Amino acid sequence: MPADAPEAGLYPIRVVAELTGINPVTIRAWERRYGLVQPARTPGSHRLYSRLDLERLRAAASLVAAGVPISQAARQLNGATDAPADRAAHWRDLLLQRLEALDHGGMHAALDAADVERPGLSREVLDLLAVHGAALPPLLARCLQRVLDARLALGAPGHAAAARPQLLVLLPPQPGPAVWLLALAATVAPLGLPSIVVQVGNADEGHEALARAGSMASLTHEAELAEALADAAGGPLFSRAGSRHSTALGDEPAAARATLMATLERDAAA
Repeated sequence: MPADAPEAGLYPIRVVAELTGINPVTIRAWERRYGLVQPARTPGSHRLYSRLDLERLRAAASLVAAGVPISQAARQLNGATDAPADRAAHWRDLLLQRLEALDHGGMHAALDAADVERPGLSREVLDLLAVHGAALPPLLARCLQRVLDARLALGAPGHAAAARPQLLVLLPPQPGPAVWLLALAATVAPLGLPSIVVQVGNADEGHEALARAGSMASLTHEAELAEALADAAGGPLFSRAGSRHSTALGDEPAAARATLMATLERDAAA
């Protein structure tokens, strides 16, 4: 925290400008014209900004840098009065717009801004994207895969370099199912379940991945692959459809996440 920031966590505008890289004139304009932030005031009427104000300003700046007009960015960030499901769909639609333009930075900005609006909202957006992924053209699905890969890498900060990931995600060659798996993995990483992600084209490659990864939980998309790998799995085996030797996660991402986490927690406690 800057030395001149009050203990209450409120920042004068010059400190906010330093922390966000946004000119004070622009900060005041965004406040006055779009209601993006609502700073407190000192007895002398000087503005004092909260940590949430800083995050909203950063989110707006990221959206603007991604090509979203500030008026639209402010409406998006100020739209928390909508129903929660509508807000998740709103950010999904914005992300898909940026996906159509192959704009990786814009997709990241949309997910970051969603979490500024409400912590955890990006998880709901990713749940919607997981379902939507099967309908995407292969080019766009592969582009979305790259973004989800990056989100997954950022989703479990603070793990020591020597710490072993707990989930081996075996991606199929088809981009649509791969999006579903990656979206699920990206939403469990912040919950303390980091992943190794590898693409496998057949059961032989799946066996090799399991042998190299060692004993950990594994996640596949197809029940057939799960069955073929059952004898080599060194830990719990999950698949979307389920099989005799794997736990079925189902099609709905939130339920799949709950089943995955509950099963691993139960096994860890046993």
